[in-house]
Parts: sequence; structure tokens; C-alpha cells
Amino acid sequence: MNELIRKHLLFFVVLIASISIYYWKIFIKGYVPFPGDLLVGAYYPWLENTFDYVVGVPVKNPLISDVFSQIYPWKVLIAQSIHSFRWPLWNPYSYFGYPLLANLQSGAFNIFNLLMVLFGNIKGWSMMIISQTAFSFLAMYLFLRNLKLDSKSSIMGGFVYAFGGFAVIWSQFASVGFSMVWIPLIMLCIESFARKSKLISLTLLPPIIFGLTSSGHFQSIVYGIVFSIAYYLYRSHNNKTLNQKNILILSFFFLLGFGLSAIQLIPTIELSTLSIRFKEVYIKNVNYGLLPLSEILKLYFPDFYGNPATGNYWGSFNYQETVLYCGIAGIMAFVHCAFNYKKLGLYKFFFIVSLLSLTLAFDNSISKLIYIYKLPLISTSAAGRIIVIFSFCVSALVAHWISKIKFASNKQLVRTNWPLLATTIMPASLIFWIRHVYQSNNQTGLLNSDIINLSVSLRNLVFPFLIILSLLLTVFMTRKTKYFWYIVLVITAVDLFRFGWKYTPFVPPSYVFPDTPATDFLKSQADIFRVEKERGPILTPNTWIPYGLTSPSGYDPMVPIDNALYFEKTLNNNDNLVPSRYSEINQYNAKSLGNVNVKYLLVIKRTEAGEYKVGGNSYYYKIREDMNWQKVFESDSVYVLENKLFKPRVEILDKQGNTVGKASITVYTPNYLEISYESNENASLVLYDSWFPGWIAKIDEKPVEVLKQDEFFRKVLINQGSGKITFDYKPKSFLLGQYLSLTFLGTWLIITIYIKLHYDRLPKNF
Repeated sequence: MNELIRKHLLFFVVLIASISIYYWKIFIKGYVPFPGDLLVGAYYPWLENTFDYVVGVPVKNPLISDVFSQIYPWKVLIAQSIHSFRWPLWNPYSYFGYPLLANLQSGAFNIFNLLMVLFGNIKGWSMMIISQTAFSFLAMYLFLRNLKLDSKSSIMGGFVYAFGGFAVIWSQFASVGFSMVWIPLIMLCIESFARKSKLISLTLLPPIIFGLTSSGHFQSIVYGIVFSIAYYLYRSHNNKTLNQKNILILSFFFLLGFGLSAIQLIPTIELSTLSIRFKEVYIKNVNYGLLPLSEILKLYFPDFYGNPATGNYWGSFNYQETVLYCGIAGIMAFVHCAFNYKKLGLYKFFFIVSLLSLTLAFDNSISKLIYIYKLPLISTSAAGRIIVIFSFCVSALVAHWISKIKFASNKQLVRTNWPLLATTIMPASLIFWIRHVYQSNNQTGLLNSDIINLSVSLRNLVFPFLIILSLLLTVFMTRKTKYFWYIVLVITAVDLFRFGWKYTPFVPPSYVFPDTPATDFLKSQADIFRVEKERGPILTPNTWIPYGLTSPSGYDPMVPIDNALYFEKTLNNNDNLVPSRYSEINQYNAKSLGNVNVKYLLVIKRTEAGEYKVGGNSYYYKIREDMNWQKVFESDSVYVLENKLFKPRVEILDKQGNTVGKASITVYTPNYLEISYESNENASLVLYDSWFPGWIAKIDEKPVEVLKQDEFFRKVLINQGSGKITFDYKPKSFLLGQYLSLTFLGTWLIITIYIKLHYDRLPKNF
């Protein structure tokens, strides 16, 4: 161990220093990497607490609400399930209930979830976000070292990979960042096998593939697997180790990896076939996220079109789906490799794939084929996600550039670096000229807003230009000195840390789903009930989950289509529906809401002009008190209305729909329920939770069929008298996946142990 530390001492020093500096607000101030400022600064009922600000909490980045609307609540549910020693199979809190584990985006099997189990939701979350950066840095470093690069070059490549634009933009989503941990490790196994054809190199591949599939990001799984297979074919062809036997061996270990992942993949496949994922038109409406050619400027200037964190973004689509930035060092390495392509050797692969991934991210006839032919898993999400592979390749090119730049002559440096200055000076000159013409005679046809936007672009060219100039001077003046690498590392850190700090929020722990008078009131109610809220900036979808509240509404691209359709047809009275990942109420009919167990409705206080108002005697104009809605609570910003037509979660009904008995829920957990009942006649016991394949019912320990009420809710037929009914969620897809995973786990262990024990007697290559 001491020898290992000495060998990689510089890496560990840089890793600890960079993590400590970038995440200093966590370590020094106790902050959390979470968009809590957006939660408490833009939505009610949290807005009524100004947290010592005069006009409320300022919002840093309004773009990443998915973190608190999806990712964090799911992780809380998963941590709670692990605490209770149960599988996180079912989410009862949104959409009348639907699968949780089967939703691959939840990352239910992500090993890093244990951090939230061990250290609590808030501290554990912070440690999860940090671990993405730390372990992706380590994984990339190990891969580059295995390519026989020196320690400093490998550190630089790992640094750019872990702190590059794509990594930090997606860091708080706690999914893509974890896929970036596993992809280099897959490449490490394949590199070792492709170079020497040693079976021992592949023994770790199956659990690493399991790690990738459990990271929680569809597209990264597909891109990572395709990328690694392509690398093997290229690498083994160059090494003359490509043959049918080796391909079969590698395929077998990949199969073991997918077999280990069956416990996740099979439930996900089942949910996918029943979800809106392949039926909604969201991604088509934004041209599949394919980038216009103008976005190429973001390779050099990430904020050429502004930044949502500064409120001046005027670019295309969604900022985080268009981030190409890997740092100025990354683009310098890319340009250097373009001019020295013939000398790249192995790194030709990374250069070619970087060009290909860029091509597929932009709008062209080639990239559109993915969406025309609906390629599974990647055609349902934005094209820009492929930048995860671009980031990997550029990081490898950075490491190569660092290792070779000291041998370049000044003439070669001039030849390879003049495009950097040119592409900086030319946009600036063009913007200056346009502004001059406009201000001189106003003949450009531009609006004032256009000039403001161009001024933003001009201002945001300054910092990248200074970084380019600093790196160029460093390369020309110090590349052959012992100080060169340290200066480049510092400049790159300044570049990438500035970019990350500008975009990603860090907030006090008090901003992470704080209690409010309204949520305290709702949590204090003893019944099992659902809540709803008026459409608007109040209790945004899924944010009720951390408070243990349930609602028919929700937001998830993997929601079962039956749930989305029932919600819109029954509650929003919308028959002409195109399925959507967003389900929010816009009809406030007390009867229809009461029928599905909605007891409370939250509404925002308003002035008579309809403006939102905190404090004072306000009134609400969308939903008024009447014989069915009665105000039972108010805080500074919201009223809570009680539904007088509220029905309990479970009822006993005859064929005409009349109540003919009593039922009460005695145990209610996500995967298991117990209900005691007394019925005056043979009837139906109806549970107003969604029907889904895998729910098993028993009456006094005797299995009964789970039927559908109104083609959606769960129903069982009961006889007159009393008894106990249990509902247990045991989906066949999960049980099959569990069986297959255990089988493949045993197979992998036997093969690995055999290879380890007989390593000396096995052929050294194939």
C-alpha cells in the first residue's frame, strides 16, 4: 500500500487539492450542491420564508429544477427503502403510484446510494456529488496510465475529464456523472485485453458494466458500451490480436455484465414498454436536441450566447443540452492533434471518435438517422448527451498533448495554434463592426435586444481569450521546463473551476426541502390522503415526496402511459391527449378529485388583481371557498382547502357503486399494504392506487386476483363478512431479473476464481 501511494503520490495530492478547492463551500461553509435557492426562491409555500433576504432568496440557476423535482426525491425514497431493508420497488407518492426501481433514471442499484443511507440525506447527497468527480478523475487517470502515459499527463487528462463542462453541468443530476466513473474502467479492462489478450484483464468487466447500468442514465450506457466495443476492435486490430476467439471471449464477459444487470434491466424493459417514453413528442418538438451549427462556438466560448446563471442566455434549446466545453486546454489539444494527425498513433481513435460524436450532436442528415429510425434508448433524449463521449476523447487528447508538446518546435507551435487566436479575434472583430455600423447609421436591421445579446457575447469572449493567451505564452515559453505542467494545471483549473462555479449552485442545508407551516399542517393530518395544488409556482411536481405526501400529479418521462392518460382524462377532462411526462391539475372539481382520495388543495394567496402576495389579507380567485372546498389552514403565502367530497383511499362497493361496508388500511408501505374490512354483502374492495403488473393480493392468506376498477385502480372481490386483505408488490420482471442476476453472479465468481487459481497454467494470450 505504501509503495502504491508513493507511486501515485502526485495524483493523490492533485485529487485532494482539486476536490477541496472546487467543493470548498461544502467543506468550509457546510453548503450543499443542490439548487435549493431555486426551490425556496421561486416556489410557494417556501417563498414565504425570505431566509434573511429582504426580497427573498436570489436564484442562481433556474434551469436545473429536475434535481429537486426528480433526482433528489427518488434518492430519498431509495435510501429510506434500504434503511428499512426492503427493495425500492414502488413509488406511492406520485401518479397514484408507479414503479421506482424499474425506472432506470432513479439509479436504484447505484452503489453510491449507500452514502445517503450512512450519512443522511443532506450530507450523503453532498458526498454523492463529490464522489462523481473524485472517482471519474481516478478512473480516467488509471486508464491513461495504462496507456503508458506518464503520471503528469494522465493527471491532466483525468482533471479535464472530471471537471470539464459536461461533467460539472450534469453533476447535480447524480446520474451522468456516475456513468463517467465506469466508462474509463470498462476501457481499462478492454485496453489490457486488447494489448495482451489476457483473460485476467476481463474478470472485473462484468461488475463494472453493472456499475454503468446502475448509474441511472440511458444514453450513457449505450454510448459507453458502443464506444468501448469500437475501441476494442480498433486497438486489437492494431495489435494484431483481433480474432474470432478473442471476440467471443470479450462478448461472453459483456454478456456476464448484462446478466449481472438483469435485476435492473428486465424491470426497466417492462416499464419502458408500458410508459410514455417512446410515445411522447417532447423531444421531437425541440428537433431532438440537435444543435445548430452556430453552437460550435461553445467549443471555445461556453457563454458566447450568455448563461442561465446570469439571466442573459439567448442561445438555442436548453443550455445544459448544448455544452461542448472541455476547457481551453481541451480545445488546444484537439487542434494540436488535428494538425498532427499522422503522428497520433493510438490517439487517432480518440480524435476520430471526438469528430464523430460532435457530428452526431449537430443537426445534419447523418445525426437525424438516429431519430428517423428510432434507435432504442438514445432516440428518446436530446442529441447533446453524446458529448459524454466527446469529453472522454478530448481528455485523452489532452493527456497526449501534454506528453508530446515539449518536443514541438516554435515553428510547429505557430502552425498549430494560430487558429486559436484567429477564432477568438474574428468573432470579436465581427461584433465590434456590427455594433459600430448599427450605432453609426442604424442600417443593420438589428433590434436593440440583438445589440444587447451581441454585447453579452463580446463580454464573454474576454475570459476565454485571456486563458488562450495565457496557455499559449506558457506553451511557447515554458514547455521544456519543469514548471510547465504546473502552470498549465493551474490555468486549466482557473478556467474550469470558474465555469463550474458560475453554473452550479451551492446552498445552505436549510434550503433543502425546509419545513413550512403548510407542509407541517399536512404532515400532521392522520388520514391516508392525497394532496393537490393549483397549477402555478406552488409545490412543483414531486416536491411533496420528501415530506411523505402523496398526489395524483407528477413529472417523469417513464410514467406508465395508463397513469398519464387517466390523470388527464378523469381529472383534467381532456380526451384529446398526446401523452406527456408532465401531469399537473388544471381542473379543480371537488368531486373528481375527492373520488381519487384528494383531501387537500393548496392555492396561492393573491391580490384582487390576481398577483401573488405574501402576507396580509389576500384572496384567491382561481379556486374559491364554496360548499365543497373549505379553508382549513392559511400561512403567509398559501391557503389549504379541504375537500368535503373526499373519499378514503379504500372503499367497499356493490355493483351499483354504493358503499356496503367499512375498510381501513392498517399497514401502508411502498411495496406492501394490509387492509381490514367488514362487508355487509358480497362486494368489491377498491383501493385507489394504480393497477400495475406485479401486485399480488391475498384474503386471509388465500391468493385472489387483482382486478381493475375503472380500468385503472386495484380491486378484489370479497365475500360478506370480515377479513384481512394484503397487497404485495412482487413483479415477475424483478423476480426474473433477480434470479438471472444471481445466476450470472455465481457464474462470474466461479470463472473469476478459476482464472485466479489457474492463472499460471492458462495460455498467456489467445
